[in-house]
Amino acid sequence: MIQVTLKLLGPFRSCVPGPGSDGSRVIELRAGARLGDALLRAALPAGVPRVVLLNGTQRGDDPQLGDGDVVTVFPPIAGGCQNTAWTH
Repeated sequence: MIQVTLKLLGPFRSCVPGPGSDGSRVIELRAGARLGDALLRAALPAGVPRVVLLNGTQRGDDPQLGDGDVVTVFPPIAGGCQNTAWTH
């Protein structure tokens, strides 16, 4: 098992339970899990645009995660490219 930190910012913070939540939670995933697996566990609302960073870098593929990785999700501010895999 690996531990990955999910940081949900802006309106996505409400997806993390608990009063006063800072939008962060640590999840456990199987070894070999990919970024898409972490996003499924985040339970984000469907159809809402979002930007996803892995360790501070936007990725256009579905990389394998490692122990201690940080996945950050936030709404796009403006503009962007619809063809980027993890910008929905």
